[in-house]
Amino acid sequence: MRLRIRRGPGAGTTIECERVRFSIGRSRANDIPLLGDWRVSRRHCEILRQGWHWILVDVGSTNGTCVNGRRVSGPTVLRHGDVITLGESEIEVLMAGEEFAGGGNPLRRAFGTAALVGMAVLNLAGLLLALQVWR
Repeated sequence: MRLRIRRGPGAGTTIECERVRFSIGRSRANDIPLLGDWRVSRRHCEILRQGWHWILVDVGSTNGTCVNGRRVSGPTVLRHGDVITLGESEIEVLMAGEEFAGGGNPLRRAFGTAALVGMAVLNLAGLLLALQVWR
């Protein structure tokens, strides 16, 4: 996953997210510091990887965190194209190909879409054959 800062400190910057968990906030101690945006808390939110999903969690910020204009009230699954707003800053979520196409399905990553379609057809054929036997 990549994050592109659209507005606020660091606008135009794209960040490659290779870690499992990282923090965003006004302090330099954060993995993604938004220095100078005074509406952003020192430690504002975290994004973490759980399985094949990226989850945004507001960690008790003063002014809250929004995804696509809606204030988050708990852990929120991020999707390709989502816009995270914190303070005056806007950050766009850009998923990698396998994350965007199919939610990062491990079989798709390992074998490709054609193999998954082939497996689905074989499963369907087996189901149809089983139904014929029961008649």
